[in-house]
Amino acid sequence: MQEIHHFFHSLFSLTLDFRVRLFNILALGGTVISLIMALLSLGTGSWGNVLINLVLVAVSGGLFLYSYYSEKYQRCYLITIVMIFLIVFPVMFFTSGGYHGGMPAFFVFAIIFTVLMLEKRRALIVSLLEIVLYIGLCLVAYHFPHFVTPFATEADRLALSLVPSDLGALLHSVEKDFSSHPSSGNNQLVLTIQSDLPEISADPERLIQVITNLISNADRHTQNGTITISLTGEPGWQTICVSDTGTGMSEEMRKNALKGYVSADKDYWRHGIGLYVCHQIITAHGGKIWLKSQEGEGTQVFFSLPEEES
Repeated sequence: MQEIHHFFHSLFSLTLDFRVRLFNILALGGTVISLIMALLSLGTGSWGNVLINLVLVAVSGGLFLYSYYSEKYQRCYLITIVMIFLIVFPVMFFTSGGYHGGMPAFFVFAIIFTVLMLEKRRALIVSLLEIVLYIGLCLVAYHFPHFVTPFATEADRLALSLVPSDLGALLHSVEKDFSSHPSSGNNQLVLTIQSDLPEISADPERLIQVITNLISNADRHTQNGTITISLTGEPGWQTICVSDTGTGMSEEMRKNALKGYVSADKDYWRHGIGLYVCHQIITAHGGKIWLKSQEGEGTQVFFSLPEEES
């Protein structure tokens, strides 16, 4: 017990330089946290995150022991910055949702750490390098969103409340809600419903979330046009289509639209996390979702839900 007490006292003694104590706290804390995250990722089957966190365990733990026995702290600070801040953090950025995840906060921490730990000119040069790198990462994620793995959201763990649902009645309620608010694009909503369709087992609130999201997308990108919602049936399936006469999208965007964080243009998001959540909700129902679109000719988003077998 005394040996453990002496060990920790030697790490955090007030006689040590502030930067040394701070490094010891961060290295030891990073090792423990990364090990915990690796175990949690192992439980969810996220092998990529398991590997990244094990690398962090090895790097943080190795640097901690090396600095303790060698006392070559400036060298350890620089190795930490290069291996973790300039290599591991960029990889985690693209595997954890880009700037929609928590990595930008880590970027800020990395820059502050660099300024505090390195000496004078080296601190200035390396911190500027980090700033340029992190800005570049955000620009790449913005212009090439398909490089980014969407961060896991609540949509990945959907708990549906399935009840017998009349999709026609559900669409009428959505139409009534849309009509009670002015259209941002001065658009007309048209509803066409095939009659005599049976009820299906579904979560009405989740489906309303999907349809409302699709209507909102269509309304935002259509001016003085028409948004059409149709419900049709075929043996074993019922299909809803939300179509518009708006700006449409490029072929590349159409292919990636359901993957999450897809930009319509440089000014705002069209198909970001919203369409990704729609995809998760529909697939959780055992359904399928797809879209058709062409630039200048509008967009059609379809989703089909299974009927119960009789």
